[in-house]
Amino acid sequence: MALNDRNKKIYFKEKEIKDVGPSVDSDDIEQRIAARRIRIQNRGDVHSNETKSSKKEIGLGRSQIVLSSKRISKLISDGDAFITNIRVACDAREYFKRTEDHELNHNRIRVLEDEATRSLEVFNKITEQWEKAQESELLDETKEMLDKQNTLCKDLIAEKNKLINELNLEIKAKDDHYVRELKKRTDDIDLLAERMESQIKAIQRTYREELIAIEILLHIYMLFIRYVYEMGYTGHVHNRHFRIITLYYTVVTHSVNTEKDQKCGL
Repeated sequence: MALNDRNKKIYFKEKEIKDVGPSVDSDDIEQRIAARRIRIQNRGDVHSNETKSSKKEIGLGRSQIVLSSKRISKLISDGDAFITNIRVACDAREYFKRTEDHELNHNRIRVLEDEATRSLEVFNKITEQWEKAQESELLDETKEMLDKQNTLCKDLIAEKNKLINELNLEIKAKDDHYVRELKKRTDDIDLLAERMESQIKAIQRTYREELIAIEILLHIYMLFIRYVYEMGYTGHVHNRHFRIITLYYTVVTHSVNTEKDQKCGL
């Protein structure tokens, strides 16, 4: 059916109005109500999309904070483990030293007690020989007794000298052991101080790096938010651009995070 110009205008205008949807300027009250509902719903969708984007940003920020905390905790844990290992090694060495000293003292006391018992027996024997020598009336018998007395006295003195030499050797060994132990403890203290200084510098450097990473993320997001509101983008475009920013941040920080993880042993 052919349409004249007037009918064409009426037809296409009605079609345009139908494509546009309800309008708040419509003469029909139902269309105005429907238009207001659609406007409220669109505002809610935009607010919902912005809220979701904010939650994504918060989630990304928290993820970076958790990752930074994990690296710092790992670094502190490794430092504590190293210091604990040195402390345990020193305590174990001190324990073995005290155990060894206790055994040496016990053995030394036992040797001295045995030596005192033997010396007392020899002394009693010498005393008895002196009494017999005084009672003897024969010169040869007296000379023989005196020779035995002399031998017993020399043996007793030799035993005492042997014991004195053993004690001197033990004292020298203890002195040498003390010097070595003192040097070892000095080296441990120097190593511990060096490690603590290195650990402090590493923690400070890690704190700076992680703080910069978090600041970069927040700075990128603030620039993005400013760009979004200045351009007046919709919530749909907001989400799309936020995903682009998130992907960009992930790519930028991936190599840095990987290198940090390798250093921290994660």
